[in-house]
Amino acid sequence: MKFTEIPDLLQYPSVLRSKMSTAHSSIVSWVVSNYTGTYKERRDIISLMNSVSYLYMSGDSFPRDWNIEDPLVNPPHVDDDTCRKYLNGVYIVEKHVDWDVDIHEESEIHHESKKKVEITGSENVHKIETPKEDLYIQSPKIPQFDKKDKWLSGNVEGDEFVIYSSLPKIPTKQNEISVTTDVNIMMSSDLLKLYPNVPIHTRANCMYEDLEKVKNHPVLGLLLPIEGFTEKQIQKNIIEYPHLYRLSKIVDGEITNFYSSIEIDGKLYSVGDVWKDIPECKKIPYTPDFVKEYVTRRYLLERDIKNIHHNYPMYGDLDPFLTLFLTKEEYIKLGYNDLEDLARKCVVSRIRYKQSRNPIIRRLKDNA
Repeated sequence: MKFTEIPDLLQYPSVLRSKMSTAHSSIVSWVVSNYTGTYKERRDIISLMNSVSYLYMSGDSFPRDWNIEDPLVNPPHVDDDTCRKYLNGVYIVEKHVDWDVDIHEESEIHHESKKKVEITGSENVHKIETPKEDLYIQSPKIPQFDKKDKWLSGNVEGDEFVIYSSLPKIPTKQNEISVTTDVNIMMSSDLLKLYPNVPIHTRANCMYEDLEKVKNHPVLGLLLPIEGFTEKQIQKNIIEYPHLYRLSKIVDGEITNFYSSIEIDGKLYSVGDVWKDIPECKKIPYTPDFVKEYVTRRYLLERDIKNIHHNYPMYGDLDPFLTLFLTKEEYIKLGYNDLEDLARKCVVSRIRYKQSRNPIIRRLKDNA
């Protein structure tokens, strides 16, 4: 069976079909945007899906620290033999799965953390640069919650869903911004702390290497040409959307990989079928990183500048300045002088990004 079709093909028990197919669909959606292609990853994913099935069908509880938005972090695990014997027709055999998923980069942000030594007089002053992890969109590896503060709760088909307020209430770094963050309680000093103290490379490494006939901006990297848009508009797009992460689109009501297809004049095409027919793509290598950049930036430019309402829209919200990747000084050099407003936009953008993709919020909203 094809991996992306698992939620449609498994013979779930009728009373559990909605819950189990929703959980498996969320895992499939995550994998579509994060798959790196290793055997261990494939094994872990199938083990997770079988474990989820077992917990639903046996009535056992899920681990409290498991978040289906990051399903491979602290995942529930049930012994494979137990799953195979208990699940019967719902059990997934990894070697029978056709992995119809594109491979993506392993690192969320392409930058190596390092320490910088500055010399002042005869003394060495060690400046620790902002780690790339502080800019991640995914939550910290060990998220913290206030179990006394229910931010959202509700009942769907007899199941109680709860989202507790995350800690710290006032984020100290970008990856601490969550669905429960309230930007209105953040002071100017709180917002300004979110900037990194060094520029961070948030695009794939190849986007910072020279490419014939394509301008390489000293800070932003390659400005890939996109017909119908100026170099200035493309540069602005990179500043506003420096970090393209876990993006999907809706095709015929299903959530699919954003980068494998492209909408042109209202029609959807496989990227591989039309790449050679797009004039500017003759300058762009046909590799996953370049395809991802071109397809996504073309969509965003069409949406934001030409106000095109695509027939196959992006799944979830993506607003400008989701990630602050430059220092305050670098932003000012690029013409962005209201640093507090920029940081506020970052917080709001992250809240909207996460809320629009949160499975619990979606379930409660759909059943409101």
